[in-house]
Amino acid sequence: MPTLKVAILGLNRLGASVGLALRRYSRGEAKHQFEVIGHDYSAEVERQARELGAIARAERGIEEAVRGADVVVLALGYEDLRDAYRRLASAMRSGGVVLDCAPLKAKSQSWASKHLQPDQHWIGFSPMFNPKRMFDAGQTLEAAREDDFDQGAVVITPTAASLREAVDLASNFALVLGGRPRFLDPEEHDALLAYSAALPDLLGVALFASLRAQVSWEEDGQWLTPPSFGALTRVLKETHPDGLRDAWLGNRDALLRAIDGLLDQLHEVRERLEAYDQDAIEAWVVRASDDYATWVNRRHRADWDHPQPVPKLSDGGFVTMLFGSKLAERFSKKGGR
Repeated sequence: MPTLKVAILGLNRLGASVGLALRRYSRGEAKHQFEVIGHDYSAEVERQARELGAIARAERGIEEAVRGADVVVLALGYEDLRDAYRRLASAMRSGGVVLDCAPLKAKSQSWASKHLQPDQHWIGFSPMFNPKRMFDAGQTLEAAREDDFDQGAVVITPTAASLREAVDLASNFALVLGGRPRFLDPEEHDALLAYSAALPDLLGVALFASLRAQVSWEEDGQWLTPPSFGALTRVLKETHPDGLRDAWLGNRDALLRAIDGLLDQLHEVRERLEAYDQDAIEAWVVRASDDYATWVNRRHRADWDHPQPVPKLSDGGFVTMLFGSKLAERFSKKGGR
């Protein structure tokens, strides 16, 4: 049974959940085993990931972690990605595939094009979480679960130049994690994420900054902070300020459109509140509530277009597709790793 080496760079919830999902797959009747190497800038996080079983071992350097890896899962903070591409390209093997989990694919792809060699391959890869955990907002390692991606979409964003075998590998990898592959253009992916990811983060920062500026904050305000406030503002705890800055500026045009749309809604509800228009406010909330229920139900059923059979792993699994006979021959000669 062949073993594929996977390097996970960044052991946050996403990275650790990938490792746990690979371990779960290997426990079953698997066509392949995975040797999972982890790297994080925090040695303590690496230790916790080993104890959790998300990785087999850790490497303190990016170069050491990716050396010889067939697949590199890139889940580092956005502020660290550019340097990571420069470093991993120098050590990554010929034929290896980077599955980039960054929030902005177009920018990542430009860094990959600059630093990766022609025989090192980039695919955008965005796993969405299990519908059962769609309200679990924590992004640290402690929140990681082996079934975090079950029944969730895994958005794959290849480019026109992407090698077909690399795209197939990403699709198979999504299935191993328990997800269902879907495909988007990198720019379309980024535009959509401006609304569903960047805008909520910006709102959390703006909310805290607004409340912190109130005189009452230093007196009683900071104690009157229910879980809903913590859920919206926890981005300040779990994301580096440089990462927020770079992600917002890197997707500026789409984020500006998202902000304008939100301001229109806020202006509308403000006018209704000022006029004490009870019927209008009720209609606004009821319409949003009904649409929200429809979305939640569809998210749980995962039938966005129409009922479809669950995709299956491609015949031959990874070895016969990971750059064709070249890798298959490597495994057959060595009997796997």
